[in-house]
Amino acid sequence: MSATGKMGRVVRGFRYSKTSDKAAIQYHYDVSNEFYKLWLDDKMVYSCAYYETGEEDLSPAQTKKIDRILTKIPLCWGALAIRAVQ
Repeated sequence: MSATGKMGRVVRGFRYSKTSDKAAIQYHYDVSNEFYKLWLDDKMVYSCAYYETGEEDLSPAQTKKIDRILTKIPLCWGALAIRAVQ
């Protein structure tokens, strides 16, 4: 089979519908907060953390990640800066 034919099979396998999307969203998100509390930090941040030394616990590493992001983007004005301060 040609590369084009293989790619067509892959693309057809990723067709979406509202029904399949709804089922996927429910499977992923319709779980209790108790589940997420098992493995997220106290703020329930749902993304990677930044372990600067490797000695940090999850919660400080999540705060370091957020702080690192804020140092890299120019928050000089407006609603974005106000929200970051909050």
